Parts: sequence; structure tokens; C-alpha cells
Amino acid sequence: MGKRKALQLAATTLVNKDEGRRMAIEEVNQGGLEMLYRILLEDSPGEWVAALRHIRASAEQGRPVLFFCRAGKDRTGLLATLILTILGATEEQILNDYVRSNDYGMVALAGLEENPKVTGLDKQKFEKAPREAMHYALQYLKEAHGGIQQYLLNAGFSLDEQAELRALLLQAEQQKHPDPDAPLFDTSSKGKL
Repeated sequence: MGKRKALQLAATTLVNKDEGRRMAIEEVNQGGLEMLYRILLEDSPGEWVAALRHIRASAEQGRPVLFFCRAGKDRTGLLATLILTILGATEEQILNDYVRSNDYGMVALAGLEENPKVTGLDKQKFEKAPREAMHYALQYLKEAHGGIQQYLLNAGFSLDEQAELRALLLQAEQQKHPDPDAPLFDTSSKGKL
């Protein structure tokens, strides 16, 4: 959303909250998941780093971690993408993992569509985990930041921290599955990462 549109939205909301809400929903519908993911990545780098540091601390102590968000595909999908990239997954493996959310029935709005404040939200744009949305996020990170590794560096998650998290998570995986010839990632579209 451009500055002019944001100012127009803010001014309208001050005068007429319902009209401001309608305009905001229209803008959100137009931007879709792609806009949402870009906003989440740009506005929350510190939160992503905090989550990765929490996962690293838990792995250091040999404790499991469960992460999720309200709907289980947007913030969860982005965090999983960051982790999978650190672990060395390919873009294809990340995209296959993300779209698996669609295999579990209605994934998406987690009841948000019932909220009268978001009347008019285009459910079809937000209720699934389309491959294109995560592909866009990955491409955006490449173009805007030089990739996920650089995005994390810019956010304050050092190369040493990334390497340490990778080593800790891979060590835990190797303890569960000691076969050194077994692939770390199942590259089939239905396989688990």
C-alpha cells in the first residue's frame, strides 16, 4: 500500500470507522496473502529472530518445540520456511511442505471470517495455502534482501547463530534416525520434511 493510500485510509477511519474498515478490507483483499506475507516479513524481523533463538535454546536443552499461529499456515508457514532454509531445504521442498496445510481440511481463517469487523474479507484468497503465496514470499526475500540468510543477518540473527541452530536441529534428527545414508528431506510432494 502506498503512502497516499495509507493516509487516505487513516483519514477516512478518523471520520468514519466503518468506511475506513471497508477500505482496509478492500486493500487487504486486493493484496491477498502475498501482501500479508510481505508485511509479516518486513514488520516483524525481530519477532522471527526471537522465535529462532527460542527454538535454538530449546534444542540446546534437548527440549521439543511446537510452534503455531491462529490459523496454522501463515506465520507458522513463514517460520517453518526460515527454519527449513537454515536446514538446507530446497525451495521446492519448502513449497511442498507449505501446501501440505491444504491436506488438513479448512486451514485458514480460524474463525476470523465470523468477526463482523472483517465483513467483506475474500475468504477464497485467505483460506488456503497456495503455492504461489509462499513462492512470492521467497522471491520477495531474494529480491529485497538477497535471500533468507541475508534477511536473517539484517534482522540480527548472525551466521554463527544460523549455523548453530542448523547443527542442533540436525544433531537431534540424527539421534532419532542414525542412518547416515538416509536423506534429510523426503523430496516427494507428499513426503514430510
